[in-house]
Amino acid sequence: MFSRGFDMDAKKHWAHQRFSAAMLALASVWFFLSLISLRGSSYHDIQMWAKAPLSFTCLMVLNITLFYYGYLGLHVILQDYIPHKEWRRFFNIILAFCALLFGSFGVLSLLALL
Repeated sequence: MFSRGFDMDAKKHWAHQRFSAAMLALASVWFFLSLISLRGSSYHDIQMWAKAPLSFTCLMVLNITLFYYGYLGLHVILQDYIPHKEWRRFFNIILAFCALLFGSFGVLSLLALL
């Protein structure tokens, strides 16, 4: 997923950004509506909700899409504002590593619920 980030052409990058934005918008609306419906619930109830197959899948989609969309956006900022190719590549590697690290942490946290 992140390996092509350095040489992704503009059309593909634009398409990935728009698709991930749409997915993130849908998942965010679902998440906030779910939080409203869970207001006043106990910790155990919320845990059971998160373990349900539909909730678990949507939380995974939200987590993965959030970090991928963030990666794509920050990648554009790095491309625009870092003039030196070597530094840009260095920061892109760090960005990809951080996105994978924190995204993986979110996935592992969700898997720990099961």
